[in-house]
Amino acid sequence: MLVQAFAGDVLARIPVESVKQYLEELLPEMLPHSPKDGKLLA
Repeated sequence: MLVQAFAGDVLARIPVESVKQYLEELLPEMLPHSPKDGKLLA
């Protein structure tokens, strides 16, 4: 859960919306035990 929160914080700082959306879709596949709805904690 801590890794998910960190990833969510990093994603929130990305200014390019298309890059942010791409990473939000990609990260749940890469992070173990992450929510599959793509919503990371921030």
